[in-house]
Amino acid sequence: MSQRNLLIGSLISLTLMSTMSMGSASTNPSGEQLYDTLCAACHVKTPPATIAPPVFALVDHTRDMYPGKVEFVTRIVDWVAKPQADQAIMTGAVDKFGLMPKLGYPEDQVRLVAEYLYKSDFKKPKGQGSKGDH
Repeated sequence: MSQRNLLIGSLISLTLMSTMSMGSASTNPSGEQLYDTLCAACHVKTPPATIAPPVFALVDHTRDMYPGKVEFVTRIVDWVAKPQADQAIMTGAVDKFGLMPKLGYPEDQVRLVAEYLYKSDFKKPKGQGSKGDH
């Protein structure tokens, strides 16, 4: 097993354990809390991005293609449910990091994360390249 696959598998396991414990600690986690638990280990807010594109790039690219809230949220929910290389918006990221694995997160939680991402204003850190570089 490659180091990357081992790392991703470990992150998924930790995320699932955190999600289970979150359910007992908080019956209604926010989109931001879910992002921090489910997504932030891979889609970091600050560089360096090591196993997935940073969240600012993911949001920028998705907003460019799906500018309305409903279509943005639907795209994120659909992508997380079934990532497919031929449906990727960020083909350079797929080449660099590989295809995001299917994670099996509950749709309602992914929807809350997507709504949080849509309303958030993630800034590109200074010194980051153009959109084609992510």
